[in-house]
Amino acid sequence: MLRLSKRRIIRTAFLDMLKAYLDDLGLILIELERGGFGLIPSRALEGAPAITAKKYLEREIQGRIRLDAIRKELEQDGEFEDDEE
Repeated sequence: MLRLSKRRIIRTAFLDMLKAYLDDLGLILIELERGGFGLIPSRALEGAPAITAKKYLEREIQGRIRLDAIRKELEQDGEFEDDEE
């Protein structure tokens, strides 16, 4: 097993820079749930179905969150500013 930078904790800035360099080379760095990282060629994802937020969120929340409830909560917290003011 190879290690990234021989550290237990890797800084986010380093990972972002590494991902950008690998992307230029056609590689994708993925953090695995079990720990560690995976590296795959981006061409391996060609033809894979796209996951859109709209489709995913519709299935996940299915009307459980109402916009008026969110607006009311934000107004109570004093974080919501009306555009008309």
